[in-house]
Amino acid sequence: MSNLTSKLKNKLDLYGKTGTRDKLGAKVPTYGKIKPIFCQIIPASLTGNTQRTVADTEYANVTHTLRCRKLSIKNLSIDMYFKDKDGLRYNILYFQPDYQDNQFWEVMLEIKYE
Repeated sequence: MSNLTSKLKNKLDLYGKTGTRDKLGAKVPTYGKIKPIFCQIIPASLTGNTQRTVADTEYANVTHTLRCRKLSIKNLSIDMYFKDKDGLRYNILYFQPDYQDNQFWEVMLEIKYE
């Protein structure tokens, strides 16, 4: 166990829906920073997917796998995303528990470079 947690060297900020209230007291869903987490980022594919849009903008999709402790993120959902210190946004494609130890999340992420 201690060997696995020593691999959690990357720090990402977790963003998701945070409940705020408007002037009338109604709950309005907004996205905000939930908490920073330590994780392991593993490149999932050495080849990315490049595409060109109608406005002649080229972008690349690159996938990564993230491993973090289940106790770090208790209510993980697809509509959350991560940001690193450089401002890159890691969108969640899907996630599953690590069935070997059942103490980690394995999250498949996508980064879009423009």
